[in-house]
Amino acid sequence: MNMGQLFESQLGFIANHFGVKFAVPTFSNFSSEDLTEFTKMCGMEDLKFNVYN
Repeated sequence: MNMGQLFESQLGFIANHFGVKFAVPTFSNFSSEDLTEFTKMCGMEDLKFNVYN
């Protein structure tokens, strides 16, 4: 996975938690700090979790 795909999967996880959808343009100012802020709003310390196939 490249960094963009990781970013998208984390944002998708947060969107699923809130029950909303996000639309982030490719060259916007949305950063990893924004993801960290949303993660804390979800009540999580970070976005590390086990993935099962």
